[in-house]
Amino acid sequence: MEKTLHSIQKIAKWGKVLSTIVFVLCIVGAALCIVGAVCWELFGNFELELLGGGVTIHNIVESETGVSSGGVFTACAVGFVLLLGEVVLAKMAQKYFKNELQAGTPFTMEGAKELKSLGIKTIVVPLIAYVAAAIVHVIMVRFLQMGGGEFQSELTINLGLGIMFIIGSLLCKLGAQQSGEKKLEEHHAEN
Repeated sequence: MEKTLHSIQKIAKWGKVLSTIVFVLCIVGAALCIVGAVCWELFGNFELELLGGGVTIHNIVESETGVSSGGVFTACAVGFVLLLGEVVLAKMAQKYFKNELQAGTPFTMEGAKELKSLGIKTIVVPLIAYVAAAIVHVIMVRFLQMGGGEFQSELTINLGLGIMFIIGSLLCKLGAQQSGEKKLEEHHAEN
């Protein structure tokens, strides 16, 4: 039993480290989307003296890729929204693993409740982020006429991971209940 708990705690440590890395990388990615959009708007229309003839970064990108200036800006905005959803999930996972490590076991009622919530949000948050990104895309393309073509992002709902967290929460709840019953029996045996 002790060896199994030690293995579970080792997995929780890795989970905390990985969720922290994902959290930081998603924040960096979201920040880079903002920086990219700002730099694109500020510096994209400067003429490149070496090439001459009024050539700008916007002209080069549009002629080489077929993506309009507004399309790049729209892609940055959509990427920002999608990454915010991942930031939220990574932070919730980080919080769960931190709390689990502090408790020393996943078999607590509070931990089971938190894991179930994480499972549900793992399914729902990407869907919300996808819908929000699609709305941002529509606003920028249709109403602000920024360009950007069709919305091309895959909806990546972590259904399997969410279900795994929910099932894991049930097992943790069962373990917490059995642990509570065992402690109650020990208490009655002592009295």
